Amino acid sequence: MSELDETDVEQIINIRNTRKNNFLHKINNSLDEQIIYFKNYKKRQKKEGEIYYKIYDKNHPDTICGLVRIVKIYEVDCFSWESFILKEGTNPILAYDVTIAIFSIGFDFLKKKICGPWNVPIKANKILKFHKNIGMASVINTTNEFYEMTVEYKNYIKRKNFFLKKNIGIIL
Repeated sequence: MSELDETDVEQIINIRNTRKNNFLHKINNSLDEQIIYFKNYKKRQKKEGEIYYKIYDKNHPDTICGLVRIVKIYEVDCFSWESFILKEGTNPILAYDVTIAIFSIGFDFLKKKICGPWNVPIKANKILKFHKNIGMASVINTTNEFYEMTVEYKNYIKRKNFFLKKNIGIIL
């Protein structure tokens, strides 16, 4: 993973637009509008503490295959994440790798106690199943549209070594 920069905006538009099961908020396809969004993101980054990361597959280190945003990094005890998306056809293990790496950044490096809350759309059954498979997240609230989820540090610690033994979530 590496931080998103303005030269990546067009690739990100393409990833978001070609993904069939895209539960992210709709975006404007205008390159100019996305550059404005990027500049506003840089302001939010300094003020609110968020970082957009480009995601690369280890087997294709020169090609962006997704993105994820870590948010709330200036909060005292918590952090969260949003806008996680991978290109169609990406190795499914990469989703686990990125998720565990995000948790590692927040818990191990930022020393936070809670990840979240973040929203998973009710209609996104595969995403909910994904989080159940990881075995760290809890649904703390349900609305008509979303499951609101969190991961507590203690649940991360219980499962962390399981993934690290499989070389998933390792940050170099």
